[in-house]
Amino acid sequence: MDSMVISYLNLAVVFVLVLLIAAIISKLGKLHALQLAHREEGRDLSDIVAKLQPALQNLNSAQERVEANLASMTQRLETTEQLGNRLEEQLCAMDRSLSGILTNVEHLQEESDASRQNHRTEMARVNRHLGVLVPEIAGNSTLAQLSFDQALNQGKMLGVIKQQSLSKLDRKLGSIFAGVLNGRSVQLVEAVHRIKDGRIVMTLTKEGQKLLNSGKAELMYDKAGNLLSTIRDAKHKQFIKQFKGVPANQVGRFAKVGNLIINAAHIVSAADMLARMKVMDGKMNLLIEGRRIDKMGELEAIYRRAQEILNRDELAPQDITELRGIHLNLMKLRVTWVREVSYRLDQIEDPKNRNFFARNLGLLEKTRNQDQSIRQKVSDFEQELFLIDFTIVFDVTLCSFLEISLKLDQDLDQLKRIEKELASKVNYLTGKYENFSLDEPLAIMQQVLQRTKHLMPIATGENALVQIEETGTTVEDPGGSEAYGPEILQAE
Repeated sequence: MDSMVISYLNLAVVFVLVLLIAAIISKLGKLHALQLAHREEGRDLSDIVAKLQPALQNLNSAQERVEANLASMTQRLETTEQLGNRLEEQLCAMDRSLSGILTNVEHLQEESDASRQNHRTEMARVNRHLGVLVPEIAGNSTLAQLSFDQALNQGKMLGVIKQQSLSKLDRKLGSIFAGVLNGRSVQLVEAVHRIKDGRIVMTLTKEGQKLLNSGKAELMYDKAGNLLSTIRDAKHKQFIKQFKGVPANQVGRFAKVGNLIINAAHIVSAADMLARMKVMDGKMNLLIEGRRIDKMGELEAIYRRAQEILNRDELAPQDITELRGIHLNLMKLRVTWVREVSYRLDQIEDPKNRNFFARNLGLLEKTRNQDQSIRQKVSDFEQELFLIDFTIVFDVTLCSFLEISLKLDQDLDQLKRIEKELASKVNYLTGKYENFSLDEPLAIMQQVLQRTKHLMPIATGENALVQIEETGTTVEDPGGSEAYGPEILQAE
């Protein structure tokens, strides 16, 4: 019994030992497997490290390059800062140099102004001894103070012409009568009223009147006993001997005085006559209010440029050349608009000339629509009529300042043809509708014609004819040595 127990115990011990050995073997197997796994992982890590090694090397190289670039950029920034400092120093030096130059220029300008003033003073002193008046060539024309919108009112524009014409006459008379006036600037003519009954009425200043009353100067008469438009030295009786310091080549000016006065009076007459032209002023306002100003842009630009030049204190030769170019541009615009008006008039068809079907089968517009259509076609070019009129007045004003003759003969002929053609369109109307009559555009056209006639310059020289529209009087200058002209009355 005991031996069996012992046997069972031994078996149990053996069994336990077997289990322990099995467990130990199992643990050892797992340990071996883990060891193998760790070895594999070690190999993988080695592979990863081996693979990452070039990347790490590249990263290190990139870092080195970045550091090198940063160092280079830092060096460049330092260089740029140094250049900026040098540039600032150079700019400061240039500023100091420019300040010095400006100071020198100001000194030179002051010296130049002083030199010019001394020259003028010396010339004035010489002229006083010579008894000669030198006409002043300067800008600051009244036209320069007149805006374009104000100039569209031709009354103001012709007021400028009136003032410039009288100023021009004063300068011419002053230079001609220098020997009598003893170098003093005297306004001989204060106003020229108008042409009436073939006579030009002039008003003399009190100082000019005293010269005549004192006997130092006298009025002249032609062989027929007509009073001439000049005065002469009471002692010498001859122009050449009358004026001290006047070159012989300037004696021809004396023969021009009569025409000069006629011109001034003729232009002033147009300015006075303008007050009666109410229709044109009213219609121009309507055109402006209706914003029909599409064709005025170029004209306004020309006007403003002329203003810029005329507003200068002194005009250089190139300024005069440019003003003459503006005169040419005004002529071009005027010709363009005249042709446009003529073309549009030609496009107005006589309803009676339409074909049989249009006239008799009811296809013709109703008479009201017919008259309205004709009136509208005329209204479409009314603006051109005003622009033509404005360019004429503007051109006369400009030429008056430049003291050049403006020939308006061709313009007048073209305007007469337009007026005749426009009058013929009246026959196209039925006459039943007063609202669609052509009376107003005809009145405007006639006023443009009348003004152009009054603005036509007085021709001078051989076989020159002077037309005085208010009286129909014709004054002829045969071009000889004697002067002929309307009677010039001395106002009290």
